[in-house]
Amino acid sequence: PADPFLPCRKFAAITATRTMSEPWPGFECVKILSGMYPVIGGIAYYTNKGASFGSKSSKEMIPLVYTTVGYLAVYGFFVFRQGVSKQIFKKYLKKSDGDAKKVACWQKNADRTVGNCHEQMGPFLVSMWMYGSFVNPVRAAVLGAVSVGTLILYPFLYGNEENAPSESIIASTLPRYWLNYYMMLSTVVATLL
Repeated sequence: PADPFLPCRKFAAITATRTMSEPWPGFECVKILSGMYPVIGGIAYYTNKGASFGSKSSKEMIPLVYTTVGYLAVYGFFVFRQGVSKQIFKKYLKKSDGDAKKVACWQKNADRTVGNCHEQMGPFLVSMWMYGSFVNPVRAAVLGAVSVGTLILYPFLYGNEENAPSESIIASTLPRYWLNYYMMLSTVVATLL
């Protein structure tokens, strides 16, 4: 069977080496991701039927606070890992220039892990807190925890080789996009019901 996410898998590798005269390979990936809005919107509609839109009590928000603290702890660890690795690799490179490519790959992993975390921080926190504050704080906390879990996988799936990122990186990124879409669309759906 055809793999619908093949364009997304090829995107990172092709984008790095393409010339401006070639078509942008991300267009197929964008079509796939934007096609998910109606699907996830439908799921949001059916799973939030009967949900009331309104402020939740502070006691109901406790799981959401814990998930946010967990997310920020993971983020802090990734930033710490990036900074420490730069210092360690500087010393390591001075001792052995023969491993410069290997070290550069490890540093790229640390940099992209923090970069990806930064890129998704706004959409994640805003969609999770909107959904949790006005619709379902427990479900928002659970979905947030799932998102944090897939975020933790990012540096392992990204890879440390010259051809990184590996195709398996979408196992970390796509679920987080979908969870963000779900929480955002669920909040919108709850305002309409």
